[in-house]
Amino acid sequence: MVLGYGGNIWWITREFEERVAPRILGMDRLGLTRISLGDQILAHATSMEDLRRRLENHPLNDFLRRYAKAGGKVLFILDGVPVWVSSNKSTKKLPSPDQNIFRMSPPADFEEWSRVVETIVRHFNGKLGLNAYYESWNEPSWYYLGTTEQYHKQYYYSVLGARRADPRALIGGPAASEILSYGTRGDPQATQTEKLRVARRFHDQGYAFMQFLQYASRTPVPELGLKRLPVDFFSWHAYYVDPTAYYRHVVPAIRSALAQAGYSRDTTLINTEWNLAPEPPYPEGNLNATQVGAAFVATSLLAMHEARVDGQIFQAYVDPGEPGVYLGGMFTQTGIPRANFHAFRLFSRLNGLQVRTRTSDPWVSSVAFRDDANTYLMVATFVPTPKMIANTIPIQSALENEKFTRSVAGAAAQLVGKKGLPEPLASKAREIGEHYQKIAVDATRKAASWKNGLTLEISLAGMRTAPGKVAHYLIDSTHSNIYRDIPRAEKQLADRLGRIKREYPGKFVSRLQSAGIPRETAERLRSSLGNEKSVAGVILGMPADKREAVAGAAKETADEARDRFGEAMREIENWPSARLHEEQISWPASGNLKITSEPYSVHLFVFPK
Repeated sequence: MVLGYGGNIWWITREFEERVAPRILGMDRLGLTRISLGDQILAHATSMEDLRRRLENHPLNDFLRRYAKAGGKVLFILDGVPVWVSSNKSTKKLPSPDQNIFRMSPPADFEEWSRVVETIVRHFNGKLGLNAYYESWNEPSWYYLGTTEQYHKQYYYSVLGARRADPRALIGGPAASEILSYGTRGDPQATQTEKLRVARRFHDQGYAFMQFLQYASRTPVPELGLKRLPVDFFSWHAYYVDPTAYYRHVVPAIRSALAQAGYSRDTTLINTEWNLAPEPPYPEGNLNATQVGAAFVATSLLAMHEARVDGQIFQAYVDPGEPGVYLGGMFTQTGIPRANFHAFRLFSRLNGLQVRTRTSDPWVSSVAFRDDANTYLMVATFVPTPKMIANTIPIQSALENEKFTRSVAGAAAQLVGKKGLPEPLASKAREIGEHYQKIAVDATRKAASWKNGLTLEISLAGMRTAPGKVAHYLIDSTHSNIYRDIPRAEKQLADRLGRIKREYPGKFVSRLQSAGIPRETAERLRSSLGNEKSVAGVILGMPADKREAVAGAAKETADEARDRFGEAMREIENWPSARLHEEQISWPASGNLKITSEPYSVHLFVFPK
């Protein structure tokens, strides 16, 4: 599932339904789609009755049914407390994140919260039959205004509600924004006492995710006859890290913590948010939208697969921010696919049993599979940027140098007000620093040496390979990468949309008059276009025998306008820079191929049997 296609959906746009959803459902292999119930439902529901109504009319119900039927799995985030349940009713928004205070606050009545979760699970698992994952909150260290203890209590009541609705409901967490975070946003952090408490957590290796697992393992649920709280999956997030190093250190630490808490080492691990930078301003430019973003996707998927991560959810399907500002999505807000989408397309094509591969360079990643028809070889070239290395080293160091970390944290009280570490801690710190400095220097040198391209030499061992044509799919700066042409594409779409808006109201009026609708009524309908309530009001005021004609004219006009816009999108997707690049190359009889590659690139070779 980790190589399957999936992403986050925060807000639902018309473009998603019309232009993105069909592309998702058309993938060969689906993975996980993650839905923010806070953004879409919980922040808006005013009562339990209103919650049920919103669930019944949720605009993604049909898409999620089709997604699950096609083999995908759905994960819902329980990431918002409705206003009538919240302990703080304030509708004021914090500057960062831009969310209502009531939504981020703990419940006033935890039993009522459990009924909210029960209602949600009855709808999606019971009525829609999704057998979904339910994630308790989103990034508590950033989005939860309660304390760690309140977060744990809320998890208890989330389990209670989910399992009442469906005894087999899959629930987990903690959706940690940083794997080594130490608590929730609502934990006290200002005083020196609290700073020493944080140091103590480092000394005891008591990171927030470990506290969560320890709490769950020692807490029975008598209402359900359970000896401890279930953790059906473990979730966390990873932004702007070096994927070649990050996952091989973090994943074993998570599995070890699961085992220490008494849960299976094979508990499902899901990285429920990952990308380059989570939000602008981007520290190293708009890498998300370029071949760097595509190579990051490929390298991250390969690293997660190798580290035995079970599932991943990319942030996000569609740019969730302002047009042209947040470039993290696989699609622009108008639905134009980026290079990172093409990387997922290539992974979606992998099939069969895995074949062993080896690479002689730490920043060249590969994987291969073989089915009855083909052998598939995926190769990604990717040197982590200085920012990725700087973000990864503290995590890597804390996990690799646990004894040293404990020693420093244990001496925290004696170090207050002093400059530097005493010996022998100071010498050890220098040794560790030099080790990681070498990693950064090596990456910088590699990036410089690869700047003008590198040579990939691919050797096939243990395979009978006749000279012939092999399919080669490529993503780099000029192939399968519309980045430079996006402004031109957006202008073309805007021009086409402008013409549609000018032409189609008149066509709508003409169709109405042809159906016997008086011109005055037809003009009133035209002036109401774009306002569903106004249109509905005009239609209700018409004779019943004319309403069907109006609905027919509206549908015919809308379908024609949608087709016209779709034609413009298809034209753009057929541009050389936009379409997935495929070429036929000759594979030498020796079985060894040398090709020139860019520093950030993704290659898929398909060998027919």
